[in-house]
Amino acid sequence: MEQITLKQENIDKYVATTEEFWRDFYNSLEDPLSEFNGFKNVSFERLTEYCWSVTEIKKELKALFEFPLLKKEYFLFSANEFILTNYRLVILDKKARDHSIPLSKLKKFSEQGDGEIIYEKNGQDVKLQFKEEIIDPKLISDAKSKFSETYFDKYQIHLLSNSIYDLNQLYPDLSIPKVDMYPLSKEKMRKAKGLNKDQIVYTSFQAISNNPKLTGFVVVVFLITLFTSLGGNGYNVIEEKDGVVTAETEIEYNDYELTSQELAEVIWNIVDDYSDAEKITLKVTMNGKNKYGDDASDELSPYVMDRNEINEVSKYEEDTYVYVEGTEYVGTYLMKNGYYK
Repeated sequence: MEQITLKQENIDKYVATTEEFWRDFYNSLEDPLSEFNGFKNVSFERLTEYCWSVTEIKKELKALFEFPLLKKEYFLFSANEFILTNYRLVILDKKARDHSIPLSKLKKFSEQGDGEIIYEKNGQDVKLQFKEEIIDPKLISDAKSKFSETYFDKYQIHLLSNSIYDLNQLYPDLSIPKVDMYPLSKEKMRKAKGLNKDQIVYTSFQAISNNPKLTGFVVVVFLITLFTSLGGNGYNVIEEKDGVVTAETEIEYNDYELTSQELAEVIWNIVDDYSDAEKITLKVTMNGKNKYGDDASDELSPYVMDRNEINEVSKYEEDTYVYVEGTEYVGTYLMKNGYYK
């Protein structure tokens, strides 16, 4: 197997920036395979605001952004642990390492009985099993067929096959761009957060209904996900009295970093909405799997902020708090509740 060594010139030539990804994503809305095909007549600004406003979509995009996205690569479809682009299939594995599979290296995707995936990496076949059909195999085969003529050299395949974390370990001296959510002005951020459930579900249903590639099963799952994940800004207020706010939230445990960021985002949102509160108590329920692989929930000790802590959080813009400052405090809180790196 030929040894591949990336250089900065390979990164600069092939890897997309945030601006490039979002422009390519917007231009891809005409693609009939795209989950967002029903949005093809909306403005660029409306698309980015929508992606900010829907918690589940934002979470899936952020998971995809853990990989170096190539120029002209765009998001096509997602379902549970599967994310499909026009260049790769990503499988998010909570128990082990995530898989990024170039479509050109995908040999088998079957839903017969226990589903099986076979793909090639570093000259060897890798086999994966899954227990139920959670993405239509025809979507995979259609994407593979449509983009099979796209040529990738060895550097592009290497980039498509690894996460940014892995590449940073292999090439610590290289600067690898990481795509992020498209930056919105503070006014547009508030507008995105202000979209109510009726607006989002109506728009989503229109988009889904206009895309015949999505099965009825996926439509139901997607709409249920919207209804259950859109509790305002990720939380529900239980009581508000005499400057004291009590709220609740449910967090899906992924890996430590993503979970910390998700909870930090909820904390920033509630402080942003109740910045004049004297005290905020957030009751946190963590959903995930137990050691036997069964669904389980864990009610954590409440996350409590007094006036001083509320003022401290209020100093930061959302992105700075969620991805930098807040994760330190949230991380300490999670570790006290038994969740470790």
